[in-house]
Order: sequence, then structure tokens, then C-alpha cells
Amino acid sequence: MAESAAARPAISLADLAAALRDRDRRSRLLRTGDAPSSVYTVFSWSLDRLPPAAAKGFRLLGCYPGRTFDEFLLAALSGTDTRSSADVAEALSRAHLVERTEERFRMHDLLREYASDIARTDLTGAERDEALDRVQAYHRAAVSAAVDVIAPFERHYRPSPSRSTTPVPAFRTPADAHRWLEGERQNVIATAELGPDPHTIHIARAIWRHLNAGGYNDEGARLCDLAVAAARRAGDHVAELHTLADKAIALVHLGRATGLEGELLQAIEAAKRVGDKVAEGRVLNSAAIVHDNQGDLAKSVTHDLAALRLAREAGDRYGEYRTLINLGTSYHRIGEVVKGDELSKQGLALALEDGNAGAASRALNNLGYHATLDGDPDAAIGYLRRALELTGRAGDRATRGFALVNLGTAHILGGDPHRASTALRDARDVAIATGDRRLLLSCYVGLGELAALTGQPELAIDQYRRALDLARESGYSYQAHRVHTVLVRAYSDAGDEERAENHRREAERLARELGLPQG
Repeated sequence: MAESAAARPAISLADLAAALRDRDRRSRLLRTGDAPSSVYTVFSWSLDRLPPAAAKGFRLLGCYPGRTFDEFLLAALSGTDTRSSADVAEALSRAHLVERTEERFRMHDLLREYASDIARTDLTGAERDEALDRVQAYHRAAVSAAVDVIAPFERHYRPSPSRSTTPVPAFRTPADAHRWLEGERQNVIATAELGPDPHTIHIARAIWRHLNAGGYNDEGARLCDLAVAAARRAGDHVAELHTLADKAIALVHLGRATGLEGELLQAIEAAKRVGDKVAEGRVLNSAAIVHDNQGDLAKSVTHDLAALRLAREAGDRYGEYRTLINLGTSYHRIGEVVKGDELSKQGLALALEDGNAGAASRALNNLGYHATLDGDPDAAIGYLRRALELTGRAGDRATRGFALVNLGTAHILGGDPHRASTALRDARDVAIATGDRRLLLSCYVGLGELAALTGQPELAIDQYRRALDLARESGYSYQAHRVHTVLVRAYSDAGDEERAENHRREAERLARELGLPQG
């Protein structure tokens, strides 16, 4: 970079650094017209002064599609141990060919291009393929090991762990595993997108829990799409069913599940032919969630009851309490409040027995939501505070967002606008960060309720209308009914009885169509 700046003295080093981050400007600025001033030439001088192992490590990094690496990844690329790879990383850092960022290393985009170029010219095709194979084997082994620490209850949903010929980190606690997955997530997905099909399938199934809990719905949907296609090409029907079930959940959060019912119905029939009760139960659960969000609560309950039966027949304990928790909310929504709470509490008890903080937090969040609907803010706040504590232990950002918005609603019921505002704005931050349209819709409703409580009727109506637009765009019929109901009150309070009546009729129509209690 200094050499390039010397050739263009009117450009400061800071300006050049900024320009090098822009791909188009980079290609123009680096044409200095003087061979010794070529940045690639400067890089080659740095590379020539490296020890042979470090120079080889730099070239191997050119085979790697990820953005960051640590000594374990570099050991996999090089086929060495972590002590040797750490020495290589430090040598590259001293030569300013990579930079350290906390516990990892990264390479400037221009250096990545250079490394990729020389990997193609200096390494054989076999060397490049073997390096990538080792990295993918490492990712399969490390992701499986990390997620097994985080979610041992779901191990039977994932493929059997594979072996790596190079070292894998020791994940002593769930926090260790979460930290590694956060740092390596995008790199894992980048290698999974390259194939081959068995690798894509393995990674999609193994990393799903982390993507789902972290709210990485776009990444999860894209990876599951690739895995479903790969499983179909491979004739792996069980993998196809599991990855399709996961894809459906991601699409629900993204508001893109409309039209998925037919594919899920076909998958349920396919699961019956395959005879895998666990996979069939997972597809039924996903179909239930899709129908629930579309407001077809009767179909949702039917699918979940079938999934509950299969889970018990297959001895799938996690599947059993996950379904009980889902059923609890469905029954509560159709007016069977006592039964809904009873099922949710059964699911909570089983989750706590297993030490499953993620599932327990979802059950507590649902119970808190039920309590707000029943007008009991004190009970709701108690449930939701416990839920938030457990989401931190489980690393479950998605459930945390919903628990926050429900906590905000509970504080509104309790007449505490300050605490309500804090919770709702924190929830909105989660919704924006994760792209979760269901959560964002709930935030708009909550912020509307807060505006109504604090004497801002116009702002309340604006927030409710945002929620209604989102419900219509995303096919969230149950939520649309809920928003029409609050708009009736909002327009009545504002003295606009004509608009209030329009929303009342729309709420009644949806209630009839969806089989919801009226009045």
C-alpha cells in the first residue's frame, strides 16, 4: 500500500486504504504504470521473504472462500497441527499479509484476490482440492461437536458426526460453542455452498439450530434450499424431509411461507412412505406453524396432534415437548384457555427436566403471552423474566425478541410506559437485526399500544397500520385479525366511527374464516 501511495503522492494513505476497499476504484488506482509500484509486486516481495511454511499457508488461503480464519482452520487447510498453523498465522501477520481481529485473522480484499491468483498458478489442482476437502471435513466435525454441546436434545435430528484429520476445538461449555459458531458461521456457509451435495446436506442439518436460535433466517433459508435440492439429487429422502422442515420455519419468520403448504403436504405423504416417524413429525410441526401463521388454527392443531402421537411412538422426547408447547398456544388462540395453559406447562416441565433452556424459554414466553391476553400483567411479567434469563443461556436471540415484545405488552397492561418502551425498542432492534417480520409486526402492535397509553392516538394508529400492512404482505392472517381488532378501538377512541366499523367488519370476517372466538 505504501508503494502504491508513493506512485500517487496526491492520494493520502487513508484515502488509498478506503479506495482499496472499493473493488472498481481499486482496479483503477493500482494501475500505476510502473512495474515496481504494482501492489501485486509489493505483495510478492513480502511473500518472498516469508519462511516456506508461511508462504505455502498464504497460497493455501487463496483456496478458501471464507472471510476469516483461526489456527484450527489454517491447520485444516495446511494439513498440519495447530502449533504449526499458529506460527504461520503470526508470520503472515508480521508481514502485514493478514491482520488479527480479536481471536481470529482476516485478509484485506486485495490480498485475498492476490492469494486466489497465486493459488491457481502456484498450486496444483490436486493440492487445492485436497485443502478444501480438509477444510470441509473440519467444518463437518467442528459444527457437529459445537451444536452437540449446545443442543444435545436434538442430536437425533442431525447427521452422525464425521471425523476430521486435523484438530477440532474443544467446546467445554455452550458459551464456547456459541462463540466459535458465531465466528465461523459465515465461513461454514461459504464452504457448504460449494458442495459437494453430501457436505451441503450435512452442514445444513448440523448448523440449523444455531441459525434458527440466532435469527439468521435468510442464511438458514438459503442453505436449506441448497440442501433440499442436494438431497433430492442424492435420493436422500430423510435429509430432504429434515431440511424442508427447517426451511419452512425460516420462511415463516421472513414472511415468505405463503404457498408452502402444498410442498409440505407432499412431504408429509413422502414421510409416511419412508417410514421415518421422527422426520414425519418434524414436517408436521413445520406445517402446523405455517398454518398457524396463516390463521388456519384447525389444521395447525390437527398437524400438531399427529406430530405429538408420532413423537411418543418414536420415543422422540424433544419432539414431544416441542409439540406440547406449540399446541398450548394454538388451543389458547381458539379459546380453550385452560387446555392451552395445561399443555404449555406440560411442555415446560419436560424441557426443564432435560435442561433444555431454549425450549423452556419458548414455553415460558408462550405462557407470558397467554397471561397478557388474559389481562394478568403480574403473571406475564414473571413468566417473561424467566424466559429472558433462559434465552441468554441458550443463545436464543429469536425467542428473546418475542419475550421482550410480550414483556413490553405486559408493562403496558400494568401501566408502566417507561419499562414498556425499553422492552419494545429492544425487541424492535432484534427484529431489524434478524429480519424477522413476525417479530417486527408484534413490535408495531406493541408500540401502538404504548402510544395509546401515553395519549398519542395518531401515532398509535400509524403503528397499527404498519403492522396491518406487514400482516397482509406476509400472509399472517391470524395477526391481521388481531390488528383489525385493535384498530377498531383506536379509531373509536379517535372519534372516527366509520373507519372503526370497517375494521370491525374485517375482524369479524377473519374470525369466521379462521374459526376464532368472536366478541
